[in-house]
Amino acid sequence: MVVSPLKTTAHQREGGLASGIVNTVCDGAFTVTVNHCRFSSNKAAGCLLVPEAGDTVLLAILGGKFWILDVLEKSNIETANISFPGSLNLHTGQKLTLSSLAGLTLQTPAKAALVASEMNVKTQSTHVQTSQVKLTAEKADVALTILHQVIERAETYTEWLISKLGRCIRTVREHDEQRSGSYTQRVEGSHVVESENSVHIARKHMAMDAKKIHLG
Repeated sequence: MVVSPLKTTAHQREGGLASGIVNTVCDGAFTVTVNHCRFSSNKAAGCLLVPEAGDTVLLAILGGKFWILDVLEKSNIETANISFPGSLNLHTGQKLTLSSLAGLTLQTPAKAALVASEMNVKTQSTHVQTSQVKLTAEKADVALTILHQVIERAETYTEWLISKLGRCIRTVREHDEQRSGSYTQRVEGSHVVESENSVHIARKHMAMDAKKIHLG
């Protein structure tokens, strides 16, 4: 698409259109070459695609100023930028899809918020790095095949805990201590306690009940 070159005089006409090539870009100001002449131009608010050097653009002249209305052709089709100086709202009455074959990055130095009635995330792998995370939920269901945790310090406050394990092996490198109001342990099979030294202290009463007791 090529628009007829803009006819310019000492007093520029109003409402003229032309196509030109972006020559230089500096701090939001553009120099566009039209019919072998260079003109300083500004990007119109409706032109969201940022013009770059070498792009073919559509120009309009209003009030003695040149405005870039649209980017007609990109010189580099590998990259493009959409920019707006103020707040920007994107709204659709139907479904909105963001699709990318190479990757998708959401980046902001400020706060990012996501509000939805339901959210589904499906990935092959997920990596999350953060200095602090807080999760608040009325109910959480977690189903894992393998769980590997490396924690320097963990504090858990639970009002009621029920664990059903097929097999449990726990190794404590140093001290292991448990405090409770009462403690009951039921073992259907064999129960073996092995230690170098063992001390059992009962302040009031200790009972051992078995068909056969062997000491020594």
